Amino acid sequence: MNAVLFIAAPIFALIAAGFFAGRGGFLTPEDAHGLNRFVFLFAMPAATFAFAAGSPPPTLAAAPFALSYLVVAVFAMAAGFAIGRFVFKLTPAAAGVHAYCGVLANAVFLGLPIALSVEGWATPYLVLMLMEGGVIVTLGAALSALPDATGREGANVAQSLRMAARGVIRNPIILGLVAGFGLSFSGLALPAPAMTFFELLAAAAAPAALFSLGATLSERGAEPSGKGQGEAANIAAIAVIKLAVLPAGAWLLASRFADPPDAWMGALLLFTSLPVGAMVYVQATRRGIYTGVAAAALGVTTILSVITVSTVLAVFA
Repeated sequence: MNAVLFIAAPIFALIAAGFFAGRGGFLTPEDAHGLNRFVFLFAMPAATFAFAAGSPPPTLAAAPFALSYLVVAVFAMAAGFAIGRFVFKLTPAAAGVHAYCGVLANAVFLGLPIALSVEGWATPYLVLMLMEGGVIVTLGAALSALPDATGREGANVAQSLRMAARGVIRNPIILGLVAGFGLSFSGLALPAPAMTFFELLAAAAAPAALFSLGATLSERGAEPSGKGQGEAANIAAIAVIKLAVLPAGAWLLASRFADPPDAWMGALLLFTSLPVGAMVYVQATRRGIYTGVAAAALGVTTILSVITVSTVLAVFA
């Protein structure tokens, strides 16, 4: 319970502060976008680099743990796509976005500040970020590029896959993580002033990320849902897969095949209990498909994550 009080409560209070700053007009959408860019391009890469550089790199022993997440995530994405197509009668592209919503986590702006604040959680959490960035983002891009309902052909799937792969390779947070572990693996160390620079920049990552997340949610909350896309059943199905099926499946598989220590299990359940990541909404907006449900799912799962994340922290932190 102390973890909920001292970790979860301040984190969600920062999100709420950003939300009300956006709704109250103290932070314009342009301000929020600028803060997001600072977090994504500078503060979070510095945080992942500083942590990885000072930690031993993951070994092959982490493979069963990483696969426990990856297998369940791919299964959940396939199930979400089937539900979208055959239960909700969605077009292939809309079903792809539906499936993507059920798996992609808000790993950077919400999960990473928490993982970095709990002892023993950061290394397994960063391993899961690599799995998600390398596989789930690529699959989500491919599914979102399928044909839509208007008779138009879908986006070029091969091109979408190449763009997703380039995005992962050029992702500054992933680059910071790989560079940090590379430095750790080499046994070298940065000069103290250089390391202090990264640590100072990293210190801004968590509060800026959480505040900007709240401001971004306030902006999206004001947007109208797409015509005919605000169905409660669709949003509920996404929330169930994202916040119940995915963490339960990952826990069962990891317990059976990986047997991770409590800290690693806590990081796994945190990662899988996070709300929908904003990248899904961005992907949907680019094609103008399923934007209403994607935006609503992002907001609803963020609210519900107060319960899921707090529960994980209460049990494992």
